[in-house]
Amino acid sequence: MVNYLNSHKELRIVTLEKPIEFIYTNQKSIVQQREVGKDTPSFKEGLEDCLEASLDVVAVSQIESKIEAEKILELAQQGYLVLVLAGANSALDVILKILSLFDGEEQARTRIILSQVLRAIICQKLIVNKQGGYTMLPEILINNDAVRLSIVDNKLNQINNILNTSVSQGMISFKQALEQSVKQGIITRSKAAEYLEKNEALESISA
Repeated sequence: MVNYLNSHKELRIVTLEKPIEFIYTNQKSIVQQREVGKDTPSFKEGLEDCLEASLDVVAVSQIESKIEAEKILELAQQGYLVLVLAGANSALDVILKILSLFDGEEQARTRIILSQVLRAIICQKLIVNKQGGYTMLPEILINNDAVRLSIVDNKLNQINNILNTSVSQGMISFKQALEQSVKQGIITRSKAAEYLEKNEALESISA
């Protein structure tokens, strides 16, 4: 996503990474890559520096603490586009992970802020395909009115249902992505079934 913005938009982009894995060459954008522990002491201080700078995009390679989450949400509230890499199994897990960093009244306030600044969550999983290689399957959650209300009202159990019923809005659940790949002959039905949750089942499709 950073590379796409770099090649298509005139932006000022800063990345905070630990470690730096990919080197970006300036194209239409100016990209400054900062390695935590080398170019900035910590993610917290790097994010604080970004709050005081004239930037368009901040890309962060982790969100592991309450203070990091607070700074990231603050950046988003101020109008920055913030791209965050988070280890999670699903779009819902990303939301739960962020909220788990807060307690009590703080969590209720964070739900309101998150519902306002969240744009989308994209999860990616590598699945073994019929050729023995790997195919990347996405789960895409877009923050529409239904998602926003689910977050504010703490009815997060509704998120997966919204995912499964909002294909026309550009969303897709991991289960739907699996089913599409089986229909297209990319993944076997038995292999797809291995990646489903215990209470899920593939639709009646052949492969």
